[in-house]
Amino acid sequence: MQEKRIKWTNRPHIDTKTRMTGELRGGGLDPLADNPKAWVRRMVEGRGLRPPEKTLKWWSVHLGRFLMFCRKAGRESSQVLEVAVKEFLISIDGESDREKFAKEQARMALDVFVAEVDHWRWGLDKFGHEGPVFRVKTSHVQEVKGD
Repeated sequence: MQEKRIKWTNRPHIDTKTRMTGELRGGGLDPLADNPKAWVRRMVEGRGLRPPEKTLKWWSVHLGRFLMFCRKAGRESSQVLEVAVKEFLISIDGESDREKFAKEQARMALDVFVAEVDHWRWGLDKFGHEGPVFRVKTSHVQEVKGD
């Protein structure tokens, strides 16, 4: 079976089938409107990071694009998380400063994603769509009380 490769643009891609939606702004869709997703916020907080809100929103957009990439690439191409990440980053490679910045931002978000998710596998999501499923690791913060 031939491996399926997907080429992505670095422009935010809005796809209603994958629930990546935004609000209308200036005649177009705003990819930051519904972001950051709650699971992305939990993931980043679990890692002990505090990025600016705008960065967190863009990380959410990039992670959504990564998950869409995995669904479109199929089970064989995205069953191993680290391989899927590598393929996604190759697919968004670009020459302009803006494209390079977007790729670096996506790479940072994916580094946190790889470290903070458990049970990456292919299956049905809560909406019944086939694709990658995972859970965000739970974190336990111990409260220290003073005297």
